[in-house]
Amino acid sequence: MTEPLFIACNLRKTYSQGESVTPVLQDISCTIMPGARIAVQGPSGSGKSTLLHIMAGLDGPSSGSITWPSFGARDSLRPSKVAMAFQTPSLIAPLSVVENIALPLLLCGASDATARTAALKWLARLQLDDTAEKLPQELSGGQGQRVAIARAMSAEPALVLLDEPTGQMDRATAELLFDVLLRLLDAGEAALVLATHDSALAARMRDVWQLKHGHLTR
Repeated sequence: MTEPLFIACNLRKTYSQGESVTPVLQDISCTIMPGARIAVQGPSGSGKSTLLHIMAGLDGPSSGSITWPSFGARDSLRPSKVAMAFQTPSLIAPLSVVENIALPLLLCGASDATARTAALKWLARLQLDDTAEKLPQELSGGQGQRVAIARAMSAEPALVLLDEPTGQMDRATAELLFDVLLRLLDAGEAALVLATHDSALAARMRDVWQLKHGHLTR
């Protein structure tokens, strides 16, 4: 795969409330290639989450253009091409942990048995084996974040977007998670974009993008 995964040209995003207009992203142009390792940093409110949501096709720009040359139409992105783990785990409460992780695979047409096997494999990779049959409300914050990452990875997407994925983890758990995650991603061409306040994790990426007052610098 040599085509870009994502391209933004002169991207702007604003939010309106009544007569008030708040600019969030301003004149952003960027490209994500296969195998990219990108950390997006910036103060709270700088637009990091908004940018990732647009990359995932969950939100659209107010002006400018966004395309996914390698993937095609925006409505075909998830869950097999682009996957995102949010700041909060956003797990489905009535489903067990293993069922939450298996869900993207089921949506891609996998059988129940295949989806469950893959989900259990991801739980083992992230040292969460003992949580398989628990419900989301029985997890700690850090466990919930790891389960959300396992769910995002389960369909083996080509573009992985993680929004502050270690905010509720201790340092040792966060480092272990990224040891595993980077090793698995480095075995293929999947790209990783990470929004984080954690400078130590950002330093493990090949590129660091800075967002400040809605402007992106590299």
